[in-house]
Amino acid sequence: MSEEKNNYKSVCTRCEQTKHLIRQAIERLKTAESDVCIKMVAIKIKHKAVYDLMNQVGSRLPEKGGVFVGPVGRDYITEFYFDHSATSTGGTYAPDYLTINRKLHEDWEPAGLEIKGIAHSHPGNLDSLTRADISYIKRLMVNNPNMKTFVAPIVLPHHYAIRPLVVSRDQMNRAQQAYFEIVD
Repeated sequence: MSEEKNNYKSVCTRCEQTKHLIRQAIERLKTAESDVCIKMVAIKIKHKAVYDLMNQVGSRLPEKGGVFVGPVGRDYITEFYFDHSATSTGGTYAPDYLTINRKLHEDWEPAGLEIKGIAHSHPGNLDSLTRADISYIKRLMVNNPNMKTFVAPIVLPHHYAIRPLVVSRDQMNRAQQAYFEIVD
């Protein structure tokens, strides 16, 4: 009995419940097995970036989002920036591109970082990119010819889940299933 008490963690506050759910979601991502018939793209991402994504987007109402950044020229995500000043409704998310561009030029580029993609949440069970999402990503990739892939996971807050997706330059009209390779 005393051993059970030592292992018991209190989850009575909303903050502790959120942390517990984030840990569970990350563990599901770490242990998920992919279907051998589907070739999926691996997205190397820091644990903290996934944690921040789920804490800041996964714990809010749908149509919230933010930007993934990582080292220039490497397929590696090191940070997630929550787009707190975005325009969002229950059915749309529009990034605050003025603030994001300012952060890109003032903070990220001087630190050797570049934008790797945008994550946002959808309502209900909509775990794929919409036509509007694909159109937006395509415009960004056309305007950024060095970007070979665009990481665009969908967060489902009602299920506290993430569906990692990637849009590649050679197939900009559709998203490809991916998986997170979580690195500490």
